[in-house]
Amino acid sequence: MTTENMNKGVQILLERIKSNPEEFAPDITGRYPDKWRNILQQVQARANGEPQFLDFLPDAEIQELWRAMQSVRGDQFTKQVMNTLLRDGVELSPSSYLEPSETKKTARSIKQIVEGELNKTFEQVYANHPVYGTQR
Repeated sequence: MTTENMNKGVQILLERIKSNPEEFAPDITGRYPDKWRNILQQVQARANGEPQFLDFLPDAEIQELWRAMQSVRGDQFTKQVMNTLLRDGVELSPSSYLEPSETKKTARSIKQIVEGELNKTFEQVYANHPVYGTQR
């Protein structure tokens, strides 16, 4: 669809989604940010077959907005997956989400890494402290 015949509000939103995707990314519960929540919920409802929402906009424009919103969600999901895989060098396998013993092992590994980093930070910050310092 060409943007020249598109509703100006839709054009603005599409550009804003490209330039500021974080404003359109829902949180972990699926709740959209306050700034655009009302409009995004209406777009979602319309895209999911509820015709009473934004009924003045053609289906093609709603679908353009919905695709852009889904693209933001897809990018957000990819980022979450990558963060999980790369977090502190601990790679999680898909089975670790299902196996309690694997989840406990992974949690222990992450805890050890975090505790180690905290100890290093503590030692760096308090190395010369008269009470806590290791170099008195």
